[in-house]
Amino acid sequence: MQQLTEDDVQILRHGTPELWDQMRALVRTMPWTSMDEATWQLLPEMKNIYPIFAVRKSDNYLLGGVTLVETDVVFGAFYLIRPELRGLGVGMKMMAELIDSVAKPSKVKAMLGRGVTAMVQKYSGPPFYAIHHHELYAFTLPRKELLELFPCSGSTLVPKSFKEMNEEQFDKVCAYDRLVCGRDRKEFLKTYHSLFFTMGVALLDAAGDVHGIAGAVPTLHDPKLIKVGPVFAASQENACYLLECITDMVRVPDAKFVLPVSTNTAGDWMLKKCRDANIPLVFAGTAANSTYNGVIYKDPCSVELMFLPMNSPIYFDR
Repeated sequence: MQQLTEDDVQILRHGTPELWDQMRALVRTMPWTSMDEATWQLLPEMKNIYPIFAVRKSDNYLLGGVTLVETDVVFGAFYLIRPELRGLGVGMKMMAELIDSVAKPSKVKAMLGRGVTAMVQKYSGPPFYAIHHHELYAFTLPRKELLELFPCSGSTLVPKSFKEMNEEQFDKVCAYDRLVCGRDRKEFLKTYHSLFFTMGVALLDAAGDVHGIAGAVPTLHDPKLIKVGPVFAASQENACYLLECITDMVRVPDAKFVLPVSTNTAGDWMLKKCRDANIPLVFAGTAANSTYNGVIYKDPCSVELMFLPMNSPIYFDR
C-alpha cells in the first residue's frame, strides 16, 4: 500500500454496500471462530448498529472498521484494521468517532466487547478502562471425536429442527432461550433462523415442551468449520444429545466443529473434559466491560443451563 498520511484518512459513520463488501472480505481473512455467515448476512441491514469505517479519501479504499450493536447492552461486533496499517493511528481515530456515536445509549447501557489477547491490555486503559468478566475458550473437533468426548446414551426426548416447527413450537424455543440468556431475542431468532444455512434443534417431550436447544452456523473464515452454539439444557445428558443432534444436521463433507465455552457456566464441565483429554483450548476473549460511562454489566444468564453460549457478534449473550 502507498504511504498513508493523516490527511488521506476519512472516518465515516455509515456504510455503503461497497464498504460492507470490503469489510466482509477483510474479516473473512481472519481466523475468527466467532464470526459467522449469519452475522455478515444480517449486519449491514440492521438498524440498531453504530458502524464506523476508515477509508482512503482518494478512492474510498477500506482501511478498517468497527461496529457496535445496541440491544440490552452495547456490544462490539467487530474491530479490524488492515494489518499493514496497524500502529499508524487509524484505530484511535475510529475509536474516538465510535465513542461519540454511542454517547446516548452509553449513558444507560453497559458497554461490552470481546477482549482478545491482543486487546485485553488496550481495553483496560484509556479510553475504555475496561474490567474483564468471564472468559471464552474454544475447541475444535471432527464430529466423531466430539461425540466420543461427549457420548450420549439415548433419550426419550424427540429432536425437532427449528425449520420444521410451527409458530407455537418456535415460540417455545424462544421462551427457552429467554429463560437461559435472560433476554427476549424472539425477533432476532426468527430472522436468524430464516437464513437457509443456519441450523437449530430443540428437544421436545410428549407434551411438546422444550427441554433444550442447540444451534450451528458456518464460520465466515472457513465454510467447513461449523460454529456450534448455543447449547442450552438442564442436564449434561441432554447437552450431549443436543451435540449429537445438531452435528447430525450438518451436511458438509469433512466438517469440523468449533465450540465456544464461557467460564463459570455449565460449560465448565466441558472445559474440564477437554483438559483431561488434552484437547487444545484456544482463548477467545474476555467479556470486557468498559467503565468510562460508569455502567457496570450485570449478567442476566441462568448459567446452570448454559453449556455453550450462542456467541453471536450481533446479539451478545455471554
